[in-house]
Amino acid sequence: MKTVTVSLVNSVFYPASQKGVGKQMLLNAVGLDERILALPDNRVPCVQFSRLLEAATELSGDSNFPIYYGTHVQPASLSTLGYLIYNSPTVRHAYFKALQYNRIVGDGLTYDLHEQAETSTVTVNILDDEMLPYKRFVMEGHFSLTLTMMRQLLRQDVMPEAVYFAHEPPENSDDFEDLFGCKPVFNAKGYHMTFANAILDESIAQANPSLYQMLDQHAAEILKNIDQPDVVSKTVLKHIFELVHSNQATLDAVAERMGLGVRTLQRKLNEEGNSFNGLLSEVKKEIAVRHLTGNRLSISEISYLLGFAEPSVFHRSFKKWTGCTPSDFRRQNAI
Repeated sequence: MKTVTVSLVNSVFYPASQKGVGKQMLLNAVGLDERILALPDNRVPCVQFSRLLEAATELSGDSNFPIYYGTHVQPASLSTLGYLIYNSPTVRHAYFKALQYNRIVGDGLTYDLHEQAETSTVTVNILDDEMLPYKRFVMEGHFSLTLTMMRQLLRQDVMPEAVYFAHEPPENSDDFEDLFGCKPVFNAKGYHMTFANAILDESIAQANPSLYQMLDQHAAEILKNIDQPDVVSKTVLKHIFELVHSNQATLDAVAERMGLGVRTLQRKLNEEGNSFNGLLSEVKKEIAVRHLTGNRLSISEISYLLGFAEPSVFHRSFKKWTGCTPSDFRRQNAI
């Protein structure tokens, strides 16, 4: 079964709410349990995400909702891969990292890059047959998301040379032409988007080389564990995420939840090359990165939210994790 990360699923709810469709209404429409979406390591079937886009389109009354959805992408929408992309040296580097680690976000799509002398064409194919009835919603949202990310990376209104969709044209294509800056071709033989090489080779000004290396290693570890749902470390991570905001994420508390003795849990984690404190730091780092990118909470508020006694302790810890201070990270990753 092909799956997507809940980070991508959660990214649908805000744009849907802007169109008057509440979260619970969408959850009911596709039979999703909200508790599944609370833990960032969880995944849901690709077909359920596809149906979510369809439901948001129908309930909003906006037939072009998928491209509206794509314009609201944030790094957190793509989990760790999103932050890796936003810290890549160039757009082309970002694309190849997306190709390398796309299964972190979801494994229902596959990508190819066809490079020519002046342009390069991205081709996207659907791997999961269950997604085919919803291909219009998935592909329109995906192409809109891709273009939006490129514009955020370069902080300029870049345009593709051409866009091709292998489904029927919409009733109103004005939104497509406004977004893509060209008239998309519908009923094409495949799903393609072509860009000038000059755009793909532009540098990403806000990229942090140290953070890029750290995120690259972290993405590799995540990819390695995606097909290992029973490893103890993943279960510990889920419990830490549930407890950290109430400052109750302790070794004793997690061991009790798992029905294990403290020493037994420590031994099992050690066998997997992990430690409880290492996993706790990983969770705090991920939550801190999300809040700093979201720009909604102050650095002091994030510090106390994560259980640090003083903001200065948070500053030191964050610099140890990422190689830069929280304020530098926020400035470099502001969208």
